[in-house]
Amino acid sequence: MFEAVKPPPKGHAFCVVCLHPERTAIERDFINAQGKYGAVTAIMRKYGIKHSASLYEHARATDLDAKRREAQAEGLKRSGMRA
Repeated sequence: MFEAVKPPPKGHAFCVVCLHPERTAIERDFINAQGKYGAVTAIMRKYGIKHSASLYEHARATDLDAKRREAQAEGLKRSGMRA
């Protein structure tokens, strides 16, 4: 019938991203996004998220910002540039 969604972490009971059935894909896309604003807009459109604040608040609360910075720094290292 319908997929069970894993419960959101404590304090995230109303988080749009935590409650989204494709949460892991949204998080993966956010971490791997290259351009800051254009990428977030594309993620919002792809997954039907209405407000960018929802995505940014989720990213801050779940430490995705740090993971994204690490992924970008790793990409720069591989390309021979400095972070």
